[in-house]
Amino acid sequence: VSIALTATQNGATVANYVKVLNLLKDEEGKVCGAHVQDTLTGEEWDVKAKGVVNATGPFTDSMRQMDNPDTEKICVPAAGVHTVLPDHFSPNRMGLIVPKTTDGRVLFFLPWENGTIAGTTDSQSEITMLPSPTKKEVDFIIDEANRYLAKNVTRDDVKSAWSGIRPLVRDPRHAGGSTAKISREHVVEVSDSNMVTIAGGKWTTYRRMAQDAIDKLVETVPEVQAKASPCKTKEVGIIGADRIGEVCNKKFDKITVTLRENYNLDKDIAEHLMRNYGTRALQVAEIEKAGFLDRKESEHPRRL
Repeated sequence: VSIALTATQNGATVANYVKVLNLLKDEEGKVCGAHVQDTLTGEEWDVKAKGVVNATGPFTDSMRQMDNPDTEKICVPAAGVHTVLPDHFSPNRMGLIVPKTTDGRVLFFLPWENGTIAGTTDSQSEITMLPSPTKKEVDFIIDEANRYLAKNVTRDDVKSAWSGIRPLVRDPRHAGGSTAKISREHVVEVSDSNMVTIAGGKWTTYRRMAQDAIDKLVETVPEVQAKASPCKTKEVGIIGADRIGEVCNKKFDKITVTLRENYNLDKDIAEHLMRNYGTRALQVAEIEKAGFLDRKESEHPRRL
């Protein structure tokens, strides 16, 4: 959400619940927009564009085949499950990583929001909008954890679990026979219609992915090249980062102090808001006046 809000502040228009029904192409077969639908109201309309970037994660191939039905798939969706355990399974500010589990995966424990995140799994998955963890995947994490922790983990210790789909990708440049590889690295592909696809990758490299995709778009589409400069992600701070030093001169402890003094928030809530929202924590605190931040004893601030 922070990335989307930052984009809007830099001139982007963001539309949620809008689905691409088909791509628009000009007389030369070059992509020039999309026909879309509001999935809540059913309204449809055209969005015209000089360039189109396909950045759809595990849904990458559906867009690539919409562009060219004969194109080979490159995305291999893989489910990754994480669990939340009580905080006593990890010390503050200290994590544990097991580089190779019994089946060759990576297992980690990290302190997070008064709990411990433990994960992860890596198994082939169907593409779905609502992935959910299976008992087998949760049991795998528990069993592997018990090989390394002094105190055994039980199913009763699992406070929550969730699943996400990793868009692992085969590089189309090495798609033949044994040279095909599946990795977490990202791939940039330009189709015959000049649609730029950015596929694969991971959260920790999202800025580099953005840079590579935008730079390739500028390089590929003459109309964009005439107006746009290379990607500026290195110069753009995320919303809440006090980007021009106007709110707290990047001394974020001042935000925590203001939250405690002006809004009478407990220290743990003030620090939680500052860490998660930066300067926008002050706007969240305004919501507190309506009673939204109530919480029960020993629970996290509600929905924050």
